[in-house]
Amino acid sequence: MKEYIGQGEYIEKKALIAELAKLDEKPWLVDLSACLEIILDVPAADVVERKRGEWMGCHFNDLDGDYEEYCSNCGAYSKEYYRPFCSNCGADMRGVDHETV
Repeated sequence: MKEYIGQGEYIEKKALIAELAKLDEKPWLVDLSACLEIILDVPAADVVERKRGEWMGCHFNDLDGDYEEYCSNCGAYSKEYYRPFCSNCGADMRGVDHETV
Protein backbone atom coordinates (compact mmCIF):
# COMPACT_ATOMS: atom_id res chain seq x y z
CA MET A 1 0.00 0.00 0.00
CA LYS A 2 1.23 3.53 -0.77
CA GLU A 3 2.34 5.91 1.96
CA TYR A 4 -0.33 8.07 3.52
CA ILE A 5 -0.73 11.61 2.26
CA GLY A 6 1.92 13.77 3.87
CA GLN A 7 1.36 17.04 5.66
CA GLY A 8 0.74 19.85 3.21
CA GLU A 9 -0.65 17.68 0.41
CA TYR A 10 -4.17 18.50 -0.71
CA ILE A 11 -6.55 16.74 -3.04
CA GLU A 12 -9.35 18.14 -5.15
CA LYS A 13 -12.74 17.40 -3.66
CA LYS A 14 -14.49 16.94 -7.03
CA ALA A 15 -11.84 14.48 -8.24
CA LEU A 16 -12.17 12.41 -5.07
CA ILE A 17 -15.97 12.33 -5.27
CA ALA A 18 -15.78 11.22 -8.91
CA GLU A 19 -13.44 8.36 -8.05
CA LEU A 20 -15.45 7.24 -5.02
CA ALA A 21 -18.66 7.34 -7.11
CA LYS A 22 -17.18 4.59 -9.27
CA LEU A 23 -17.49 2.26 -6.26
CA ASP A 24 -21.25 2.20 -6.83
CA GLU A 25 -20.54 -0.02 -9.83
CA LYS A 26 -18.89 -2.63 -7.58
CA PRO A 27 -20.62 -2.53 -4.16
CA TRP A 28 -18.96 -5.81 -3.11
CA LEU A 29 -15.53 -4.10 -3.21
CA VAL A 30 -16.40 -1.20 -0.93
CA ASP A 31 -14.29 -1.35 2.20
CA LEU A 32 -11.88 0.95 3.98
CA SER A 33 -8.82 -0.24 2.09
CA ALA A 34 -10.53 0.35 -1.28
CA CYS A 35 -11.46 3.89 -0.26
CA LEU A 36 -7.96 4.54 1.05
CA GLU A 37 -6.41 3.34 -2.21
CA ILE A 38 -8.65 5.71 -4.17
CA ILE A 39 -7.77 8.65 -1.93
CA LEU A 40 -4.07 7.92 -2.27
CA ASP A 41 -4.33 7.64 -6.06
CA VAL A 42 -6.04 11.02 -6.53
CA PRO A 43 -3.35 13.51 -7.62
CA ALA A 44 -2.43 16.36 -5.32
CA ALA A 45 -4.17 19.67 -6.01
CA ASP A 46 -2.17 22.74 -6.96
CA VAL A 47 -2.70 25.02 -3.95
CA VAL A 48 -0.97 28.02 -2.44
CA GLU A 49 -1.00 28.91 1.23
CA ARG A 50 -2.92 32.14 1.73
CA LYS A 51 -1.53 34.66 4.20
CA ARG A 52 -4.11 36.38 6.36
CA GLY A 53 -3.83 39.42 8.56
CA GLU A 54 -5.60 42.48 9.82
CA TRP A 55 -4.80 46.15 10.15
CA MET A 56 -3.76 46.88 13.72
CA GLY A 57 -2.72 49.75 16.01
CA CYS A 58 -3.76 52.96 14.32
CA HIS A 59 -1.33 55.74 15.26
CA PHE A 60 -0.38 59.21 14.09
CA ASN A 61 2.93 59.54 12.20
CA ASP A 62 4.52 62.83 13.30
CA LEU A 63 6.92 62.85 10.33
CA ASP A 64 4.27 63.13 7.61
CA GLY A 65 1.20 64.09 9.63
CA ASP A 66 -0.88 61.08 8.66
CA TYR A 67 -2.44 58.08 10.40
CA GLU A 68 -1.02 54.58 9.84
CA GLU A 69 -1.84 51.03 10.84
CA TYR A 70 0.42 47.99 10.72
CA CYS A 71 -0.12 44.58 9.18
CA SER A 72 -0.49 41.83 11.78
CA ASN A 73 1.21 39.39 9.38
CA CYS A 74 4.43 41.26 8.47
CA GLY A 75 4.43 44.29 10.78
CA ALA A 76 4.78 46.85 7.97
CA TYR A 77 3.06 50.20 8.52
CA SER A 78 0.73 51.56 5.87
CA LYS A 79 -1.41 54.63 5.28
CA GLU A 80 -3.52 52.46 2.97
CA TYR A 81 -5.08 50.39 5.75
CA TYR A 82 -8.46 50.58 3.98
CA ARG A 83 -7.14 48.19 1.28
CA PRO A 84 -8.18 44.51 1.36
CA PHE A 85 -4.56 43.29 0.98
CA CYS A 86 -1.26 44.33 2.56
CA SER A 87 0.89 46.02 -0.08
CA ASN A 88 4.05 44.71 1.62
CA CYS A 89 3.39 40.96 2.09
CA GLY A 90 0.12 40.41 0.18
CA ALA A 91 -1.83 39.16 3.21
CA ASP A 92 -5.62 39.06 2.82
CA MET A 93 -6.91 41.70 5.25
CA ARG A 94 -10.63 41.11 4.72
CA GLY A 95 -11.00 39.13 7.95
CA VAL A 96 -13.15 36.38 6.41
CA ASP A 97 -12.23 32.86 5.31
CA HIS A 98 -12.59 33.12 1.51
CA GLU A 99 -12.45 29.58 0.11
CA THR A 100 -13.16 30.57 -3.47
CA VAL A 101 -11.05 33.71 -3.74
